[in-house]
Amino acid sequence: MTINQILQEAIEKPENWFTEGPFRGGVNWNYMDADLWTHPDAGDFTDQQLFDGFEEWAENNDPMPGITAEWRDSVNMKTIAKSA
Repeated sequence: MTINQILQEAIEKPENWFTEGPFRGGVNWNYMDADLWTHPDAGDFTDQQLFDGFEEWAENNDPMPGITAEWRDSVNMKTIAKSA
């Protein structure tokens, strides 16, 4: 499988979507990333190919970019608060 095929398969899994909370309806990108890296075919690619493929796919196929932006901002704010 290609990286795109692996991610397309992953996004169809119900567990890769937030079903409650402030990000309900958005993609759980942590789970998507885990599905990519643990897929049996992931060994056919370098780490850099997996990283780049994930970033490109997410950027071009995010069905809920507004929710992803809120999630990303929330994660970044928590990181900043911990380092302060």
